[in-house]
Amino acid sequence: MNYQGNQLFETINAVRSRRNWLHWLRGGAITLAVGAALLLLTGWAGYKYRYNPGALVSLRVAALVGILTAIYFALVRPLRRKVSDAQLARLIEEKQPGMDDRLVSAVEFSDAEQQALTTPAIYDRLVGDAERKAGAVDLDAIVPRKRFWQYGGAAAVSVALFIAALMYGPKELKQGFLQLTQPASEAAAKNALNITVKPGTVRVPKGSDQRVTATTINFTPEQATIFLRKAGGNDDQWIGQQMEPAKEKSDFQHFIFNIQEDTEYFVESQGCRSQIFKFTVADLPFVKRIDLRYDFPAYTDLPSKTVEDTGDIAALAGTNVRISARLTLNAKAARIVLKDGAKIEMTLENTLDGAPVFAGNVTVSKASSYHIELVSSYGDVYNGSNEYDIAVLADQPPTVSFEKPGRDTRATSVEEVIALAKAEDDYGVTSLEMFITVNGGTEKKVDLQKLQREAARSLSGAYTFFLEEYGLQPGDFISYYAKARDAKNETTSDIYFIEIKPFEKEFKQSQQAGGQGQGQGEDQNALSKRQKELLAATFRVMREEPNYQEKEKTENYSTISLGQEKLRDDTNQLIDRIKRRMGPQLAQNEQFSKLVEYLTQAGKEMEVAIPELKGRKAKEAKPPEEKALQQLLRADALFREMQISQGQQSQGQSQQRSAEELADLFELEMDKMKNQYETVKREQQQQAQQANDETKRKLEELARRQQKELEQQRQRAQQGARNQQGGGGGGGRQQQEMIDEARKLARELEKLSRERRQPELQQLS
Repeated sequence: MNYQGNQLFETINAVRSRRNWLHWLRGGAITLAVGAALLLLTGWAGYKYRYNPGALVSLRVAALVGILTAIYFALVRPLRRKVSDAQLARLIEEKQPGMDDRLVSAVEFSDAEQQALTTPAIYDRLVGDAERKAGAVDLDAIVPRKRFWQYGGAAAVSVALFIAALMYGPKELKQGFLQLTQPASEAAAKNALNITVKPGTVRVPKGSDQRVTATTINFTPEQATIFLRKAGGNDDQWIGQQMEPAKEKSDFQHFIFNIQEDTEYFVESQGCRSQIFKFTVADLPFVKRIDLRYDFPAYTDLPSKTVEDTGDIAALAGTNVRISARLTLNAKAARIVLKDGAKIEMTLENTLDGAPVFAGNVTVSKASSYHIELVSSYGDVYNGSNEYDIAVLADQPPTVSFEKPGRDTRATSVEEVIALAKAEDDYGVTSLEMFITVNGGTEKKVDLQKLQREAARSLSGAYTFFLEEYGLQPGDFISYYAKARDAKNETTSDIYFIEIKPFEKEFKQSQQAGGQGQGQGEDQNALSKRQKELLAATFRVMREEPNYQEKEKTENYSTISLGQEKLRDDTNQLIDRIKRRMGPQLAQNEQFSKLVEYLTQAGKEMEVAIPELKGRKAKEAKPPEEKALQQLLRADALFREMQISQGQQSQGQSQQRSAEELADLFELEMDKMKNQYETVKREQQQQAQQANDETKRKLEELARRQQKELEQQRQRAQQGARNQQGGGGGGGRQQQEMIDEARKLARELEKLSRERRQPELQQLS
């Protein structure tokens, strides 16, 4: 093609260049992503099959084929596809509106054959128009620049993720990758099965104890064996001993006590053997004994504690531990060497029985270990002690409970109730407090025991409720709970209630009044009992909410809110039933009107609590729940008063009927399971009575049969010898059958006597 216009030519070539670069970047990003994924996957498999040469070769071939395939489809094939100038011109016109096929026409008529079909004047005008349009083309609209950044960024991310996976990912991934890519390198050789042994070849003090630790590399065996012999001995002198598992799964340990001569040793496991190491015995000092002094953090207020003849450290974070090491001989210096390699110089503290004592301080901050490194008088630097653990203990929160009364109680408004709380902690209780609420009002705090100086592991505190001072009436209540604190944590006990009951005289009168008090005292307060249980559950959720998982928190709040809704519905049903029974007489009966008022107010408070519970706001739901409980308790107290007054005045038939209706109302609504229980109980009693009657009937029938049989035997005895023998055989069989039947009935009676606990059945049996 022969272009007369340079601008059109430059524009089409610029688009072609941009498009080619975009293909390079996209293909490179795809190739890098696929290659990284293949190398990581085959590297992981390479670690798993690192001891199978055939599998490793197959994995290498698979990775190579996969990468070459990605290169072909993502790079080679797209770049080999030829794109004509007319196609690029069409692309420009599609992306750039208003061209109206000017560029495509100019490119097509630039061919010699096409030029012969038109006049030069028309062709020049066509090319000139295309030149002007080509000069206005925006290349970013044709091949957006952001696409370059996207594909380039994707390629960089693929490379970064691949490098990060090798550097910071599982060690198996890196080792498998080295097995695939560098099978003959030193790095790959190190990934084979191996056992590292500490302390290796060292000089040790004569008579010291040495701990040998072995770590398996690239495999995790169930056991390992250490072989020992006198230095320079024959191969048949090796003595094998099984090593003990250490903390890590791939670690094993063994203690060699009282080394007196040079000793060689190696470790073997699953056919893998370490090199041979040697303990060279020398007349060197070593650590004979370690004593520890714990200086606890200031917040615990605990005195210092000394633990003798032990090296393992277990203490709270922040505890300063002074390590005193008594040596066997004089040494030039001593150091505490921590697990991370940090060294702490020890100072010569004193001398006991000619042996120096070096001391140094370690602050407990994390789980670690340490040993003591010694420098002999001749300059030898060696490990002078075993490895000891440093464990960090967690400061557990205190426990708090009420030893007295330890449950919900009921008392009159003039009694005295003693509450005894006890708190215990692993390091010390700093305070013990009780919080009191009367009828859901303002919470009052009482310091049961507060220590200003030295904390105690166990504290007890008592508080006496002088109920007369509160001015309470039947139906009111007091709720209380305790809090115990140590230096960092706080614990709350369960919540307990003191309900104000009427005086004992009223209860006695109720029990004596026409039998109405019997069997109702357990059930008439079912609504208040349920509300109290819901309030206690809300308090526990509020206390333990920080420890709940999201699912557990949702379930707990849902359970309490559903329970509160059910109780509200039951309360409203009771109100409706009273209104239906009383009808127009309700307004004239002051006691029933007051009862309905209490129940209605309780329902309103429940309505306030339900949205708060659904919104998982236990703290906001607790006050209306407490007020609802107060109204229900007052309804209970009023119900008892109505029972008493109606029982005392039940001289006439109408008054007796009113008392029965009132009892029926509360028994039916406040414990709907009671009727079912009584029905089941009556059925059980009827079944037991029927069983007794049936057994007695069978016994009577048996007695009649025995009497009849005895009379027949006496008649046969008066007949001849032949008849007597024949009849005697039949009578004997019949007698044996009756004996067996009597025994069977006796067993049934004995079983019934045990089940029913009726002595008369045992006597009958």
